[in-house]
Amino acid sequence: MQPNFNPITSHNTTRTGARLIGLRAVMGWIVLCLTSIKFRINCAKKHIFTLRQRLRTVLMALLFGGLLLTFAGPVSAAITKVQDIGTNSLTSTGTTIAVTVPAGGVAAGNSIIVTFAMDEQTGTVSCADTQGNSYTADIDVGNNNNVRTVILSAHNVTALTSSDTITVTHPSIGDRNMYAGEFSGLATTSTLDKVNSKFANSGTMTSNSVTTTEPKELLIGAIGVAGPTSDAFNHGSGWTGLTEAGTSNVTLNSQYQIVSATGSYNAGGTNPSRKYAACIATYKAPPAYLDQVHYRWRNDDGTEATASWGPAEDIKIYGIQKASGIHRLRFLVSNGGDQNPAVSYQLQVNETATCISAGYSAVPTDTSGDWQIVASQLVDGAVTTTITGLTDPVGYTWVDGEQEENSNTTDSITLDKDQFAEIEFSIQATSTASDSGDYCFKLVDSVGADLDNYSFYAKARIIPATAITLASFNAQGEGNTVRVDWQTAQEIRNLGFNLYRGTSPSGPFIKLNDSIIPGLEYSVKGKSYSFIDTAVTPGKLYYYKLEDIDVSGIRTFHGPVCVDWDADGIP
Repeated sequence: MQPNFNPITSHNTTRTGARLIGLRAVMGWIVLCLTSIKFRINCAKKHIFTLRQRLRTVLMALLFGGLLLTFAGPVSAAITKVQDIGTNSLTSTGTTIAVTVPAGGVAAGNSIIVTFAMDEQTGTVSCADTQGNSYTADIDVGNNNNVRTVILSAHNVTALTSSDTITVTHPSIGDRNMYAGEFSGLATTSTLDKVNSKFANSGTMTSNSVTTTEPKELLIGAIGVAGPTSDAFNHGSGWTGLTEAGTSNVTLNSQYQIVSATGSYNAGGTNPSRKYAACIATYKAPPAYLDQVHYRWRNDDGTEATASWGPAEDIKIYGIQKASGIHRLRFLVSNGGDQNPAVSYQLQVNETATCISAGYSAVPTDTSGDWQIVASQLVDGAVTTTITGLTDPVGYTWVDGEQEENSNTTDSITLDKDQFAEIEFSIQATSTASDSGDYCFKLVDSVGADLDNYSFYAKARIIPATAITLASFNAQGEGNTVRVDWQTAQEIRNLGFNLYRGTSPSGPFIKLNDSIIPGLEYSVKGKSYSFIDTAVTPGKLYYYKLEDIDVSGIRTFHGPVCVDWDADGIP
């Protein structure tokens, strides 16, 4: 499954992980609508507000109705041997040897591994094919003028057809052999990891060992033997033999192994005692693709399993009070790549509204920053469980995450391909947090390196001096009265409202209510309000302003809006 993607906030830190189709067209349509519709001057603010609400509805329908198409994340498969492309052996003196690609060809994007052995002769050994793919000699070893062995490779290749050839060019020599094979599931860049070699005169033939740096790798061994193909070569434990090529004087024994753990490996096998030159090269699978897929805020009113949720999944939380209240922040992280690194996830924060800005730092465990890790009803270091609250990626399997209330960094968590985990922290805004400040949160690894993708950054806003989010405000004529309605989306520390009326957009305005209209001290859902103005003349234009007052006495005005007497959108 491809990692989820948010067209507004997703940020890919290492590659283009997503493309959004149609967003510019939709946004262009909205801008065109806003700039082309002429509003009556007297009621401009009211109609702009109404249209804004309608356009928001249209945009959300487009976003969630599938007209904005998204795709994200790498598409990869396990390392696989696809085929033996072919072998060739020559004894007549020359400077090249080649194999012809069989029917079916070689698929674009795959890797071609070539092994080569010859009577030793100094000079460059190189490889090319008729499609112009670029080959690198990864390891080259000789044994005192007896036998020389080389491993060469090309990755993310242009497709080859049955009419193409792969050719090794070498110093002029008689006996030489080559093998070519096709492999899939390797990284397309920086593919080569480790190489080593050894030459000796023995029946136990081995390269010197290498220690791989990634868990999932392809190992290629090539053992050139100064002896005939009639010798019985037995591949070492864990190795699978590739098609042998040889003459009466030089034999090429090639082998491969696909591993899933870092470790020490060497190529080789047993043979009647001969002089040999053995080498090993290891090739990496594509990297992991760690994605911060979802987040959600929780209340600290229960355990990890029972605590209630705050806003909906991937929705910013508003109205955070400084130095008061504990908030829990839960993340879902997935791996859509091939490698499976063990990662300790660290929680970082940045005061920014854009989230992709630089300036993130670890959330401290004390009050030295704007946020801190605090004790809660979580059990520090305990595993997270499969509770309902975040959307599981389809086709992915669960791995236990971790609860953190004493540290900003988890213990090591290993996610294999198509696995996910959930991680939960308990945090609090400190007294130094900025009033009305916007903050973004993300997970990084323990050394501060970004994950591969952030489908969603967690977001929060500190409580402002006045925190009223007005969803709608309008005035409608009803017989001999005017009904004024307003809807809040949230109210934080709101004492209440005053309503004013005037006959001109610029005033003067008179207050209509005798006493304050009570508001909500704290609500993330808001409320609907109505006021009936009876001291009006039907058909006459009136303008209304709304004033909210917070518990500190700070006043904020909204409007004016004008009355619509006949509900046609025009006064």
